[in-house]
Amino acid sequence: MKENLVATMVLQLKVILMDHKIALVQPTPDSGWRNVIYSPPACLIALYSGLPEKFKERTFMLDGTVSSNEQIISYLQKEQPKVVGVTSTSYNYNNALAICAMARKIGAKVIIGGIHPTYFSKQLAGREYIDHLVVGRGVKTFRDLVLGSSDKKIIKGSKEDSFPVLDYSVLFHHDSTQPEKYMELFEGVGVMNGVKQLTPFFTQYGCGNVGDQNCHFCSLPRSMEPRNEKKIKESLLNLLTQTNADYVWIVDGDLSFNLNHVEKVSRVFNEVREETGRDFGVYCFARADNLLKGGMVKTLKQLGVGSVFLGYEHGDDQVLKAMNKGTTVEQNLAATDLLNDHGIEVTCGGLVLG
Repeated sequence: MKENLVATMVLQLKVILMDHKIALVQPTPDSGWRNVIYSPPACLIALYSGLPEKFKERTFMLDGTVSSNEQIISYLQKEQPKVVGVTSTSYNYNNALAICAMARKIGAKVIIGGIHPTYFSKQLAGREYIDHLVVGRGVKTFRDLVLGSSDKKIIKGSKEDSFPVLDYSVLFHHDSTQPEKYMELFEGVGVMNGVKQLTPFFTQYGCGNVGDQNCHFCSLPRSMEPRNEKKIKESLLNLLTQTNADYVWIVDGDLSFNLNHVEKVSRVFNEVREETGRDFGVYCFARADNLLKGGMVKTLKQLGVGSVFLGYEHGDDQVLKAMNKGTTVEQNLAATDLLNDHGIEVTCGGLVLG
């Protein structure tokens, strides 16, 4: 009890003493890439949600989908944040490095994470302008690095406190590269079935491909860790009260992994619809083999899913086997037909060419 009290007092003191700004950045995609479906970065919303309330007041988000890298760099130079957290995927990797290098020049603590840094952490470790590289999930790790210091360059993300109640207020923090109301930028950036505001949400963490061999299409862990029902409901209520979203993008690696979990999510979503009087559609990722399990597609329909991203990945069974995908071409086609039979469209079918 005494140790917990001391820890709390130390945290409060750090909050009082720390008055510098924190920047959360999703870099602009490198040349040749364009998002056709736009949603704010779920990972940065999660990082923001895990910060102490006093820190949130001094935290802003810069999204390269709606701002150029030049605008982002110019704004960072103007505001001089003391901590810069960057999320990176393969398609914005070069711009991510440019932001990290500039952030170091202005004296910021530079923390990078995301799918690409998780996969290539050892290769990135030699970059002198990166202070910390977070592998895997990073909510608690980022919070700890903001509050203190570490002599480790590569830090494996902690499972502890990895599912905060999501706080979407960061979307409305004013900055000079974007309109005061960030969400106004939705229209015209990407269009999906007339959706005006597609807002990210997650109900579990991981990937549904839990076979003996990991597949080679992403860096998510081969297990699923669901959020509890209370946090799902509180986060969804925040989403609906803090934004004007008409579509919720459940960004779980595979929402269709477990029927009991989908039933729980469906129950919570429909309770919230009834309590708030707000109707909204749902978009999600799913795997063909799991969609073919009895009752799965029917339950997704009851949840309000109108569109599914189905990762076909390839049209050749030998390639799918070599990549340990765990699905077949026949399953992909059957799942597509089943979704269509229930009035759910396959908005995207991811394909790897070559």
